[in-house]
Amino acid sequence: MTPLLSRRQALGVASAVASVCVLGALTSCSARSEVLPRGWDRVLTHGVLVPVRSEWEHRTAPDDVPLWTDLWVAQDASVHLLVGSPTAGSHEAALVEARAALRAALPGYAVRTTTSTVDGSERRLSMEDFTTSSPGFEAGRLWVVSGAETIAAVALTASQLSHADCEVIVAGMSLGPVAGAGTPPEGWARVGRGDVTVLVPKTWRTFGAVPGSKRWTDSWADADPDGLSRARLLLCSDTGARTREDALARIESDSVSGAVPGYRAVSDHALQVNGASATRRDFTFDGGNGALWVIDVHDTVGAVQLTVIDAALTASPGLIGDVEGGLWVRGHET
Repeated sequence: MTPLLSRRQALGVASAVASVCVLGALTSCSARSEVLPRGWDRVLTHGVLVPVRSEWEHRTAPDDVPLWTDLWVAQDASVHLLVGSPTAGSHEAALVEARAALRAALPGYAVRTTTSTVDGSERRLSMEDFTTSSPGFEAGRLWVVSGAETIAAVALTASQLSHADCEVIVAGMSLGPVAGAGTPPEGWARVGRGDVTVLVPKTWRTFGAVPGSKRWTDSWADADPDGLSRARLLLCSDTGARTREDALARIESDSVSGAVPGYRAVSDHALQVNGASATRRDFTFDGGNGALWVIDVHDTVGAVQLTVIDAALTASPGLIGDVEGGLWVRGHET
């Protein structure tokens, strides 16, 4: 595989004191989490909220990289952030599994600091620094966080790893469930960016940002290995529009222009997403049906779009309703 890392920069030792300061963040996702520095978003994946820089592009991790499924990459490819769910049933075993996954992907992987593990009343956090002999990226930091129902691993690597970035990430990291949204139904997972979250089937694959789009930063799909999608969900936490009507018009313009082949609007429906005003636009396209939800998210307008081919909708006629029922805006509880 192509190495994920590219240039050398040693990291400082991760201190136990810093870990203790983080324990306050490792509580269940609050209704309205503390504000991140400008230029950062929180993403929700694998039951953990993780801060990422807004300009980092969401991608699916390479298939030959074990454990890790979600990848965020800086525009100049100098920074990589990986998130995954260890299969191990204990915190200690998950840490071993995460190390093994990094070692398999990065030649010369070696832990360079004493592992710092801090236990809280409900959460446990371990972090350690590592280096590799991969051409380029030769330094990184690994976090493993666990709670009653969730174990997640997060790894950051960069050409010049920023301790400030590490501090933002670990201070803003928190475990689910999302306050008020409840536990996802069996076979479903809650994902999201910013304050917009949605349920997707666990069998769907992460596809990340839509190529060529500045709007859809995250996507998931029921897709074959060759990429043929039966159903696809797109997410935008901030459309840049001032109103839902403006957001609908902008997205429809792109759809008509070819983003959704054969797009034709059918009807609009007003609704509430846990107290936030929203509009659903039903539409058809060549070979299928879809729904677009635009939602008032505090002082922004978010959007979620689902497209389903006819055969998939016949097999799962309740899919659109299930996705709508799983929409949740963090910090907008009623």
